[in-house]
Amino acid sequence: MRSFISYLKQVKTVGTADVYGRAANLLAQYVQETKIPIHQSPGLLFGFVNWLLRTREIKPKSLQTYIPGAKKYLEWRRAMGDPLPVFASPDLPKVKRNPPEALRSAGLAAFRRLSESRSEPFRTAALLFPLSGLRTMECCSLPLAKIARDPSDSTGRRLMLKNVEGKSKELRDIPLPDPGSAILYAYLTGWRARVPVRTPWLFPSEKDPMKHYNDGTLRAKMNVIEQQLGIGRLEPRILRHTWATAMADGGLPLHHLAQVAGHQSIQTTYKNYIAPAEAATLGAEIAELDFYPGDDK
Repeated sequence: MRSFISYLKQVKTVGTADVYGRAANLLAQYVQETKIPIHQSPGLLFGFVNWLLRTREIKPKSLQTYIPGAKKYLEWRRAMGDPLPVFASPDLPKVKRNPPEALRSAGLAAFRRLSESRSEPFRTAALLFPLSGLRTMECCSLPLAKIARDPSDSTGRRLMLKNVEGKSKELRDIPLPDPGSAILYAYLTGWRARVPVRTPWLFPSEKDPMKHYNDGTLRAKMNVIEQQLGIGRLEPRILRHTWATAMADGGLPLHHLAQVAGHQSIQTTYKNYIAPAEAATLGAEIAELDFYPGDDK
């Protein structure tokens, strides 16, 4: 199992490698408990799905990543010489997707006030989420070397994130709006400049500066802000939705937004990251449209 996880860390993002590793461990538990003859059971994954739902109470949404992780483990074993059969892919329960959530002006302002009162490096990391659209692990593991000057700014003061590696392993540049650039600059010239250890990470770990900030620690501190806000669930994904919605509302073309968000499909950007407009907002916008310009009737 250690060899498989080591392999995953070389070909997958940290988050995906972690999920796939857990899936492989669960599959090993399933085989051990049921004593199923793995080399003679092409339908292994069908039973694995039922076992996860029945005995481990795994949510249907988690199966969307656990089953591909289990398949990757079996494929890896086959590639390493284990004479396993080709396993059939089970049908997975459909996951009902709720409309994407995004903080609106009042909630976003409250989030900023609460984040500004926190200690570094969590403070700046939290403030950058709704200004950059970074995923949790992208933010936590961002190397200091990824910070660059925005070439579109003639003053040379605006900062951007350069060659950020996303889930698909593709690199993307993320220009920052003025608040984000100013926040990041103040962090770099303030708290970050005083870190005594020459660590490569933009957000070093609080316990060991030579490691990057822990995503579990970040989420735990986000939960504290969530409780203080009292507006329901808050997590970096919600702030990513907030960023994407603000970019779209501000007029950024959808294909450009998909590029900056690190999506290979515009449909992913539209369906999963842009909050639907409220009826009142739509009505006001449509009322302003001029369908017959120049017609005074």
